[in-house]
This record gives sequence, C-alpha cells and structure tokens, in this order.
Amino acid sequence: MIAKMPRSISSKSLWCLILLFSPGLALALGGPDTAIIMQNLGIIARIIQSISVVMGIGMIFLGIMKLKQYGEMRNMTSQHGGLAGCVFMLLAGVILLALPTMLSTFLMAFWGTANPLPYPTTNDPSIGALMKPIVLFVRIVGVVAFIRGVVLLSHLGKEGGQQQGGIGKALMFMLGGILCVHIMGTVDLLRSVVGFTGA
Repeated sequence: MIAKMPRSISSKSLWCLILLFSPGLALALGGPDTAIIMQNLGIIARIIQSISVVMGIGMIFLGIMKLKQYGEMRNMTSQHGGLAGCVFMLLAGVILLALPTMLSTFLMAFWGTANPLPYPTTNDPSIGALMKPIVLFVRIVGVVAFIRGVVLLSHLGKEGGQQQGGIGKALMFMLGGILCVHIMGTVDLLRSVVGFTGA
C-alpha cells in the first residue's frame, strides 16, 4: 500500500501560479505578454464572482431549510437547538450573493475608499508592465480569501459543535482578503508603520 504524501501549501500555490500564468507567458520580443495575462486574470475574476453567486444562493437555500427544521423541531419537542447556525448561514449567503457590493462596503469601512489605489509606476518599463498582472493576481487572491472567510463564517453555530477559534479564523481570512484587495494601500500602510522611505 502506497502512503499518500501530504502536499504543502507552498507547492499548491506554486502549481496554481504555474497554471495561471502559463497560457499568458508566451514570450514576445519585449518580454511576457501582459495583455494576455490581464485577460486571463479578468476571466478568472469573473469565474470567481459567478461561483460566489451560486454559493450564496445555495447558502441562502440551506439557511432557509435549517430555519424550517428549527421551527418544526421547536413545535414538536421541548428541547431545541440554537438558531445561530441558520442566522450565520443566511448572513454568509447574503454576503456571497452581493460580493462586489460587500467588498466595496468593507473597503470603505476599513480604508475610507471603495476604490483600490491605481497600479504602481516605476521607471523601468519592463517591471512596470509586469506590476499590473501581479497586483491584479494579489487582488484576486484577496477576493478568494474573503470568500473563504465568509464560508468559515457560515459554519459557526452548528449543532454538532464547531472547531475552536472558528470566528477568529473567519475574521482573519476576511481581514486578510480586504488587505490583499487593497494591496497598494496595505503596502503604503506597512511603509509608514515601518518607516521605510525608499523606492
């Protein structure tokens, strides 16, 4: 019997990066074709948004079904479970269903602006051309982390018990996602906290 080796998170991330950028890295004369990379990242962003809408509809449906079960169980027996699981499931479904609006609301609450800062500019045109896809990729990773936090939020209040630190994990994923979506503001914040004034 062959034992299955666990993959580390870094190898998963590496494979994700390779698969993401491999179609767009057809080297032209001036370097990687950033237009193709940006187009691929735009398609991935639309797919993620569509998946979040489907997940939101599913979670709302499951939340309503759990609410129905809670009402039926309350009428039949004297002991009943908590209502928190239904509420968290419905809340997560609404957040995922209206993901762009919720992200802009959280960005406005955390950063004071709903629009992330523009792409950075550099003096070297080859590095400047690659900065747009890199920043967009980090923003997509932030959206995925935010969705992961919302999914973890939906698991809170389950009847069978929950993993210890569940709300902390959910909030950390959501906060990390917000920081990645507004990556240029995060970099500026870290520069001002650390006191780095270099380029």
